[in-house]
Amino acid sequence: NPQGKDELWTTHDIAEVGNIERAIFCDLDKDGIVEVIPVTKPVYIFKLKISDNGKPAGEFIKYEIKTDGAGGHGAGYGDVDGDGNIDLLFAGGWLKSPANPFDVEGWQWFPEWNLGSASVPILTLDVNKDGKNDILVGSAHDYGLFWYEQKISVDGKRTWEKHIIDEYRSQYHDIQLHDIDNDGELELVTGKRYRAHAFHDPGSKDPLGVYYFKIINGEFHRYTIDYGPAGKASGVGIYFWVEDIDKNGWKDIVAPGKEGVFLFRNFGPIKNIQK
Repeated sequence: NPQGKDELWTTHDIAEVGNIERAIFCDLDKDGIVEVIPVTKPVYIFKLKISDNGKPAGEFIKYEIKTDGAGGHGAGYGDVDGDGNIDLLFAGGWLKSPANPFDVEGWQWFPEWNLGSASVPILTLDVNKDGKNDILVGSAHDYGLFWYEQKISVDGKRTWEKHIIDEYRSQYHDIQLHDIDNDGELELVTGKRYRAHAFHDPGSKDPLGVYYFKIINGEFHRYTIDYGPAGKASGVGIYFWVEDIDKNGWKDIVAPGKEGVFLFRNFGPIKNIQK
């Protein structure tokens, strides 16, 4: 960071991990500093090294998780089994975290689902408020947006029941949870990616859109922020930002993509808009 100077930012290489599209940032060890997890195979965790004086050393320690099935397109994190540790989620299942997330031999792989070409991230949320975290996932390169309900049988077996949120829109590549309407509850914010895989994905030439879904009693209700063809409307690309840009108390959306970069300012209820 040039700290306000009219200079370029300095790039520092962390590691060579192959071809990746995204990375996950989460504080696995709950020390207040996020770890970096590239969305690739094999699964790597990069932890920022701290100097003896307590300041960041500008270097990362690489940990390779020993597992056969994890990694690849689609990834996320959350406490799947309610033990207080942050697990890692992938398109083919989840990795259970040991008490020490840097114990690379201690992670356990559970191939409990097959999400296909999943969004980045895959999210965890107790959708139906039964005390168990469920998962939310978009089809990054196909039609559909879904949530999977976690169920535990009397013998302790975990299963996942698939529920459709939206089956008529494609390329939900990035999905996020935010309180977009200031009601104290999280909404699912997402949209369609434009021109993924050079228009070869299903629905790639369909209209673009930016949406949020209110979650009421386990049901998802869609609200449209933007909709239409490229050049007149926006999607959300492979990543978007939700932040109160204008400091009016309502979260805005910054949506970059191949169709351009768009800012959606949130003014709250219509009565808040100044004429």
